[in-house]
Amino acid sequence: MRLRIVPHSFLQHGIACLRRVATPALVLLGLVAAPTGAQAATWQPVPLADLAATESAWSPGAAAEVLLSSHELSQTANGTHVEQYFRVKIYTQTGVELVSKRSVEADEKEIISAVAGRVVKPDGRIVELSKEHIFETVEKKVGAEKRTRTSFAFPDLGVGDVVEYRWKSSYYGGVSSIRFPIQDSLPVRDYGFKLGSMRDRGSIYYMHCPSAKLTEFGLTAELTAQNLPAFEEEENMPPAPEFKAWLTVVRAYGSMTDADIWVRFSSYYATEFEAAVRPGGAVKKKVGELLGGAASDEEKLQRLYDFCQRSITNYDWVNSPEIRAEKEKSRKETVPSPSRTLERGAGWSDDINYLFAAMARAAGYKVREGRSASRTEIVGVRGANGHIFLDRKCVAVEVGGVWRYFKPAAYFVPFGMNQWWDESVAVLRCDDKVLFDTTPAAPATASQTKRTGRFALDAEGTLEGDVEESYTGHAAINAKVVSWEDSDEDVAKKFREQLAKRLPTAEVTAIEWTNLRTREMPLTVKYHVRVPGYAAQAGSRLALALSFFETGQPVAFAAAERKYPIMFPYSYGEYDDIRIVLPEGYVLDKGSAPKPVADGANTISATYKLGYLPKTRTFTYERDFTLGGNGVTSFRVESYPVLKALFEKVHASDTHSLLIKPKASAPVPAPAPADATPATPVVPQS
Repeated sequence: MRLRIVPHSFLQHGIACLRRVATPALVLLGLVAAPTGAQAATWQPVPLADLAATESAWSPGAAAEVLLSSHELSQTANGTHVEQYFRVKIYTQTGVELVSKRSVEADEKEIISAVAGRVVKPDGRIVELSKEHIFETVEKKVGAEKRTRTSFAFPDLGVGDVVEYRWKSSYYGGVSSIRFPIQDSLPVRDYGFKLGSMRDRGSIYYMHCPSAKLTEFGLTAELTAQNLPAFEEEENMPPAPEFKAWLTVVRAYGSMTDADIWVRFSSYYATEFEAAVRPGGAVKKKVGELLGGAASDEEKLQRLYDFCQRSITNYDWVNSPEIRAEKEKSRKETVPSPSRTLERGAGWSDDINYLFAAMARAAGYKVREGRSASRTEIVGVRGANGHIFLDRKCVAVEVGGVWRYFKPAAYFVPFGMNQWWDESVAVLRCDDKVLFDTTPAAPATASQTKRTGRFALDAEGTLEGDVEESYTGHAAINAKVVSWEDSDEDVAKKFREQLAKRLPTAEVTAIEWTNLRTREMPLTVKYHVRVPGYAAQAGSRLALALSFFETGQPVAFAAAERKYPIMFPYSYGEYDDIRIVLPEGYVLDKGSAPKPVADGANTISATYKLGYLPKTRTFTYERDFTLGGNGVTSFRVESYPVLKALFEKVHASDTHSLLIKPKASAPVPAPAPADATPATPVVPQS
């Protein structure tokens, strides 16, 4: 039967389903129950009925429930502040585990303060959280900004307890692109967001919340919602805001239509960009030097790109002691011209992108600013007011009638690529009208992983040997981005921890990285590994899995059913070359090659080669895997059964094992010729 996988066109649905509510002041959803933060010097009493409850009245079987999620937004001369409060009830032991992991995440635009919490026991006893119960960590996620996580270690947590915690979020700037979640990972009985004192006029947009009820009075407003189901994320799904209830704030434009607002947005940034990228004499002179002898557009643009990326220090990435004073000084300057950035030989990311744009213009190319949203945050942006999410900038250059998109300030991204979260997204090419493109995605051949392992197995099942892993494209970029600010010790620790997730007994030594902190490709890591118990004992036999790099990996898409579409980050390929020397005196008992897996559209393919070198008792194993060989990485939920079946087959082949046994218990085979060095192929499974 021919495989049929249906691509999911995320970019077509936009955000046209947004509900719009305009008020005389900047409005957010709200509820006035349970004063929060600065409004509440003490905690409000927990209702006795909530303390005594043994089950959720509206969500029977829930392990825990958010009884109240209350938030109040206000603006001051210092910025925008949100007082936030949660009250959570625990019904089961599973609920204890879930609530013990409650935390608050903040991105780089948000400052968390006034954090407090307590546990209220069913008998009314109260345990206040002290400083040692509240701790902060910094997390880095590929495709997103750094996030600060404030976690609560609730003491002596048990079934029946009510947990309360609150904090203050401060944004020193606008909040028009910030999404405030309405749904939670637990079911929510009552949610509310109240508008407090405001300085600006605006409108409120919210999505995926049909139970929301808005009440306006004077210059304030509040919105309530009840009985919100828990939102459970699924692996490899599109950004949660495409489906999860959330709200945001946008500027009020009076009687302007959505189409007029888009034109105003596009033309405003086009004018701003035009003024910022005018090439001065120094820039034109440098372009002349750089392009001497360059024949093609590709060569010209790559020379300009490489110069801006490699010869101009990027303040957003480099923080060495010798340039810290220079960085602080630059913060006090007005936006520098491309000539100033060139003269200084350094700049922030926008400065570097603008220098590239000015150089491309000086070389005779038409340039524009491109604006998009990260594919990790939101995909549908073409609808009403979707422009508020277009906070990622790039440089659009027309080459032979085709617009291409560049971002030399992306520190590790080579010429001709973009970061994966900037691929396959709607990009607005800012002009005096609204012009949308979709950024191209790199093919699977651009992101290749090659892994080599040379191992020996002993009679107790311990595997030991040397490994080399090599990465290009997105796989390499991701690793470099995540590790950039980590010490060598932290990088090694995280590498060992990652390997231990699938091979708990693995002992890793002699880790050596190449190009981890440079822009060069490929990124490689070499290490020595010893894995006791790698081959499982089966009486006198050993069950040997030849695919070292896939052993211990969980099956993808284990859930029987799927609610949301599927979206993989990018297309990629993997090639594994493994050799395992058997213990002396052991021979193959039962063996066959893993089955190949493929679909007719070349979306997923996995091929395997297995052989045996009897002279050296060596199994040879090759695995060649590709995801998105046809460029398709997003699929409708209707394709889930087909994708699930494919990945189950890949997992079965990846974890395929052979049985080996001591030679004494096997029939003595005919001796092999002395020169029999070529590998003997193993017959695939029938």
